[in-house]
This record gives sequence, structure tokens and C-alpha cells, in this order.
Amino acid sequence: MMKAIYLSVMEMKILLYRRKIQGLIIFDELNSKIDSQEEVKKAVEKLVFDKYLVPSDDAFTLNDELKEVFDILEKARYTFRIRAMQDMENARCLYMTDNKSLLLNMDNRGTSLIRIETFENEDAIRFIMDSDYMPIASKNGNDGYNEEEQFDFSKAFYESDARLLAERYKRGESKPDREILVKEGDIKDIIYIKENEKIRSALYNEENFEKAFMEDNDGTC
Repeated sequence: MMKAIYLSVMEMKILLYRRKIQGLIIFDELNSKIDSQEEVKKAVEKLVFDKYLVPSDDAFTLNDELKEVFDILEKARYTFRIRAMQDMENARCLYMTDNKSLLLNMDNRGTSLIRIETFENEDAIRFIMDSDYMPIASKNGNDGYNEEEQFDFSKAFYESDARLLAERYKRGESKPDREILVKEGDIKDIIYIKENEKIRSALYNEENFEKAFMEDNDGTC
């Protein structure tokens, strides 16, 4: 994991626009139009001052940290929109490539800041599992999946035992193709996966949680 980068909403909007990033689910705050040229000027000046934009020939280019960030965004196949604790925690956006992940979230210290971190894929998933609101994951092996009756994940997320809801979006799609729900139980914690109008459940452990994020639609990792 790299040291976290903090950018303002305006700085991130400018960089997304400049790099022509399309097809990814992003925070609503980053979707609005840029109307104020004065704000743009100040944001660009701050990017230069903070050395996120560095001189290159007769122009400016991204520094190495931001090059890695935008390389992931350009290559990402999926966005995972991660919600926690009945939305009492800030939502996160996780972007995954074949081997690298980028995690964005609105920083708790101010609504105008975006926290940016890059990880190896497995490390990103473990980082989410280690969040304060998550149950302690069992290290036991896979006990297998059970088929479940249909239920509404969005409603279940607001029940008191729900800890996390992650919605996976393919690049270019506006509806999730997979939903991952983690619920805490008295005896054991359960992970539910909804995909292709089917729901399956399994013991919440490290292996099953990682597979839920890493496996492709054909069930292979």
C-alpha cells in the first residue's frame, strides 16, 4: 500500500476530466459539472504546489504516485461500491485491475477531500476485512455454498446484523452484476452473494470473502 493521497473534490474532478476516465462508478460529488474557472485555477495551482503535477517539457504531467492511480483507473474492469453499517460509515469505491486495486473514500475530516490508496488486490480485500465494523473473519477453509431464497439485499443491509454491502459494476454498466452482503450472526457470520438472479451463502471467512471480490462471472478467480 502506498501512502494515502488526499485531493480535493475539484482537484480530482480536473484530473478525471483531463485523463478522460469513463465507464466507472464514482462518487456523486465527482459527477457534477465544472462551472467555476476560478476554482479550476486554484485547484491546478495547488496540484502544482503539492507536486502532484510536475514539469515535463513545455507542460505538466502527473507525478509517479498519481500515474499509478490513473493507470489503475484506466485499466479497471470493475468498480465495487462498498457501503457499511447501514450507511453510518462513508461509502468507498474500490477499482480492480488484474493485480492492482485503488480505494477511494470521502475523508472523515472534511467532505471536500478524497482519500486515495493503492494496493495489491489481495491486500485491498484484507484492508476492507480489517475495518472496525467488520466481524473477525474465520481462517477456516471453505465450507461450501448453499442456495438461498430470493431476498432484497438493499433492505437486508439496513437490518441491525448487516455489516457490509458491496455492489460490483462492470465498466460501462450502471447496474450491479453482483452484490455481496456480510451479516453477523450469534453462532457464525455469513456472506451472501447475489448474481444472475441467484443467491448463495457461505461461512464468512477469509477465503470466501476474497473469492467474492476476485472471481469472475464464470466462477473462476
